[in-house]
Amino acid sequence: MATRKQRVTKFCVDCLILLALGFIDALNYVLLIVHNFIPMGVNGIAVMLEHVTKFSGGWFAWFSLLANLPLCLLTFFLVDKGFAIKTYFYVLVLAVSYLLLQKTNIPSYAYYNDNKLITVIMSSVISGVVYGMVFVRNACTGGVDVIGKLVAYLRPQLNFVWVSFTSSAIVAVSSYFVMGDDIEAVFLCIIYCFTASFIGNQFLKGTRSALKVEIITQHAQEISDKIRLELNHTTTLTRAQGMYKHMEYDLLICIINKTQLVDIEKILKQYPDTFAYVMQVSSTVGLFNRPGRFKLD
Repeated sequence: MATRKQRVTKFCVDCLILLALGFIDALNYVLLIVHNFIPMGVNGIAVMLEHVTKFSGGWFAWFSLLANLPLCLLTFFLVDKGFAIKTYFYVLVLAVSYLLLQKTNIPSYAYYNDNKLITVIMSSVISGVVYGMVFVRNACTGGVDVIGKLVAYLRPQLNFVWVSFTSSAIVAVSSYFVMGDDIEAVFLCIIYCFTASFIGNQFLKGTRSALKVEIITQHAQEISDKIRLELNHTTTLTRAQGMYKHMEYDLLICIINKTQLVDIEKILKQYPDTFAYVMQVSSTVGLFNRPGRFKLD
């Protein structure tokens, strides 16, 4: 169990990373998003307000701060204090950075060579990577994700995907009227949301996913020793029985990194009478990724 000092150190490191990510996201909004197209969620509402009011004082930043404050307070008292604090810290960094960047008069890159997709796709790539890195730190970028956290706590039977989709759909439809009956604005909004969400999810899967290998063999000890020495993982052993000849076998279960698939195939090829199959593991929890530690034992 982590000591208080370790928890405080981790929290401070998380905040430093969120500080950098918030600035990058603010730069993304100033250069590529605001005045170019409407993103989804609470930030999309903020951008629409800035577009409608033509207010150069940073409606986007102020609205983001005000809208996320009650959501984060509810999350703090009802769900997860650390999640709420780090999320609002990120929102605060994003808002302050946005206001400061506006004062520098950095020009926005409005549709490079009139190709709107370049701006939308590039900004969504940045947003997706930022989203994934923020979520890994047990925080989020605010808005719909905070609402999802509250919905999961208050109404577990509701599907967060549908809550997020409904919110995004409302913003997308609203952008049609805000941007002067421009159906293209709606399409750009949907492209941005889909691309950013896809990249963010892929980023999360890439950092936490693994492979589960189940091996049916009569050489359990030899294979287990090779996996432990060569791959730095160990295995769990259980007994299995074939239902054709009713012969008993050993069944080894092992979690490995995705990059180690070829290595384990080389080990298994040394035992021609061994059968194995591989499954995708969407997430691992615990000491799996730490050097010198074994996941299953």
